[in-house]
Amino acid sequence: MRKVYGWHALRIAIGITMLGLLLAGSANAATLTVCPRGCLYSSIQDAVNAASSGDTIIVRSGTYNENVNVNKQLTLHGIGNPLIKAVGSDSAVKLSSDGITLEGFDVTGASYPGEGIAIISNNNTVVRNNAYNNDNNGFSLFQSVNNTLVGNNASGNGYSGKNGKYGSGISLSSSFKNNLIGNNATLNKNDGISLSSSLNNTLIGNNATSNNDFGISLSSSPGNTLIGNNASGNGNGIILSSSFNNTFIGNIVNSNNGIGIYLDSSHSNFFSGNNASNNNRIGISLTSSSDNILSGNNASNNDYGILADFSSSNLIYNNIFNNKINNVLFYGSNINTWGIKKQSGTNILGGQNLGGNFWAYPNGTGFGQTCSDANSDGICDETYALDPDNMDSLPLSNRSASISFTNPTPANGTILGQNFAYINTTVSGSSTAFIDWNSSLVGWWRFNRESGENISFFRDWSKRGNNAGCSGKNCPADASGKFGKALGFDGSNDYVDAGNRSILNIKKAITIEAWINPEVAQEKCNDGISGNYGVMSKVDGPANSANWSWQLRYGAPGGCYLGFNFNGKPGGSKWVTVKQNLTPGQWYHIAGTFNGTGIYSYLNGDLMETKTISAIEGYHNRLIIGNDGWGNSFKGKIDEVRIHRRALSPEEIKASYDAGIYGLHRNFTDLVVGSYKYRAYTQNLQGNVNQTEKRAFSRVR
Repeated sequence: MRKVYGWHALRIAIGITMLGLLLAGSANAATLTVCPRGCLYSSIQDAVNAASSGDTIIVRSGTYNENVNVNKQLTLHGIGNPLIKAVGSDSAVKLSSDGITLEGFDVTGASYPGEGIAIISNNNTVVRNNAYNNDNNGFSLFQSVNNTLVGNNASGNGYSGKNGKYGSGISLSSSFKNNLIGNNATLNKNDGISLSSSLNNTLIGNNATSNNDFGISLSSSPGNTLIGNNASGNGNGIILSSSFNNTFIGNIVNSNNGIGIYLDSSHSNFFSGNNASNNNRIGISLTSSSDNILSGNNASNNDYGILADFSSSNLIYNNIFNNKINNVLFYGSNINTWGIKKQSGTNILGGQNLGGNFWAYPNGTGFGQTCSDANSDGICDETYALDPDNMDSLPLSNRSASISFTNPTPANGTILGQNFAYINTTVSGSSTAFIDWNSSLVGWWRFNRESGENISFFRDWSKRGNNAGCSGKNCPADASGKFGKALGFDGSNDYVDAGNRSILNIKKAITIEAWINPEVAQEKCNDGISGNYGVMSKVDGPANSANWSWQLRYGAPGGCYLGFNFNGKPGGSKWVTVKQNLTPGQWYHIAGTFNGTGIYSYLNGDLMETKTISAIEGYHNRLIIGNDGWGNSFKGKIDEVRIHRRALSPEEIKASYDAGIYGLHRNFTDLVVGSYKYRAYTQNLQGNVNQTEKRAFSRVR
C-alpha cells in the first residue's frame, strides 16, 4: 500500500514540541557532545552520568558499543544516526526517567530479554530512530503513559524459533495514552505493532507491513484509536483478542497471507472506512465476537468477504463485499443485523440512501450488481438472504461506477496544521479512478463521443481546453473501448492532435497514461512492415532531432518493447519499458511517470522499470495520439488518455488500472502553507463517469 504519514509529515509539530521541552528546562542547561574520538566524552552513558536534568547531549555519527540508561530528563540528539550496539542481554537504550527526548539514533544487537529502545517512564518524545535486528522488541513501552513516538523505524526484531516466539517491532504493554504517529514496523519476526493490556492509545498513519504474524495486534486492550494505518502484506493484518471499545477508521489492511481484520472474543468495537481487500483468505473475521459495528468498510477480492463464527448481535451495514469464492461464510449460530432503517445519506457507493450492504462478485453477477431498483433509490427491491437467520433487507444497488470520499479525508473547509493530507475514497465496480489534486489534471481524452464530440473533434475533459482534432489523411474510427468507446487507428495515416498549449509543456513532474489494444504484434524494430510503433508523443520535428519531450512507442533498445522514451536534460534519450511482449487483441493499461529524480514505467498497475533522471525537456511541441511524432503510427485501439502535472503514486497507478480491486488513496505530503483543492473521478466499463464533490482545505503553520 502506500507511504502513510512519515516523519516529514509532522516535522513542524515535533520541532515545536522539542523547542517547548528545551525552553521548559533550566536556564543554565548545558550541551554535552559525544563522539568516537576527539570529544570530551566517547561514551554516551558517561555523558548521561555527567549531565544534569534539562541538559542536551549531542551524539555524533559513529558506533557505540554500550547499553545506555537515560535516568534524567535529558535531550539526546543524534547527528548522522549514530549506532548504539547493545552489549549482552540488556537493552540498547532504556528511558527510565520522565520527559526525555530521543532523536536520530540507530539501535541494534540487544539479546533477549533486552530490547532496542525500552521505555519504562512517561511523557517522553522518541523521534526518527531506527531499531533493527534486536532479539526482543525494537521499541517497548511498559507501564508507560503519555509518550509520543514519531517517524521511527522498527525492522527485523523479535525471535521465532524452537525456543518460542517473542518480540515485536513496537510493543505496548500495560501502557496508556501514548501516541504513535508515522512509524514503520516492517519485516519483524512476529507482530509489527502489538498492544497488550494497553488502553486509550492513539495510532495514526503507521506502516505495519511485511511482518511474519500480524501487522497490528491488540490483546486485552480497550479504548484505543487507530486511524489511517497500513497493515498490509503480513501473515495476517489486524487482530483484536479480548478487546473492546476500540475505534478503527480508514486503515488499509490488504494483501495479507491469511485474514485482513480478525476479531476474537472482542466486543463493542467500531470499524469504519477500512479497506480489507486482496487478502488470501478472509477480509473480515468475527469469532465469538458481539456488539461490534462495521460500517463503510471495503472487503473485496478476498476468497471470502466476512466470516461469522458463533458471533451475534453485530451491526454490519454500508460495507462493500465483492469477493472471489463467496462473500459470507458462517460457522455455528450467528444472528446479526445486516443493515439499518432506510434513511437519507451518502452510502459507500455514493448513492443517496443508507440501508444495507453492497454484495458483488468480480465478474459482475453479485446480488447488488444485478438486482432490480425500480425507483432508482440505490436500494435493491428484494431482500438478500445470507442464510435463514441473516437477512440484508435493504441491500445496496449499483449498476454503474461510484466514488466517494471516506475517512480520514479532510472535510471541505478544513484547516490543517500538519504538512500532509491523506485522501481516501471508496470506489465501487470494475472501474478506473483518479484524484485531480490541485488542478494537476491537464489532459483527459475519453473518446466516448460525448456531448459536443464528433468524428473529428475530441473533448479534453480536464477542463483545460486541450481539445483535439484528427490529423493525417483520415480520422481514427470509433471502436469499442475499455471504458465505453475508443478510437481505432489504422497504423498508416491517422492520428489525433491535441495542440501545443503551454500547460502541456511539462518539465517537472508528469504522469502519462493510456489504455491500448494493439491489433498486431509490434515488437519489431523499424522493419518497415508492421507500421505499429508510435502510441503517443510530445514531439514535433524530424526523426531523432533534439527538439522533443517524450514518446510512448515501441522500439526500445534491448527488445523493441513498448516504453516511454524521455528526453533527459542532460543526457538525451532515456527509456523505461513494459519489459514484455504485448498480445494483440488485449487491453493494457500503460503509465509512465517522472517525479523529479527518476522515470518509471507501469503495466497493468505493476511497476516494470525505473531509471534515474533529474530533468526532462519541455519543448513547445504538439501532443499527438496515435503517432510517435516522427512518422511512425500505431495500429490498434487507444482509450482513456490522461496527463497529470504530477507523478501519481504506485497506489494511484493501480487505481487507474482497477480501482474496484485496489481502491484509490494517496497520502499527499510535504505540503507548504496555502490552499489545496481536490476531486476524485471514476469511470466504469460502460463509460459512465462519476465524481465526488470538490473539496478544499487550508494548510497553516
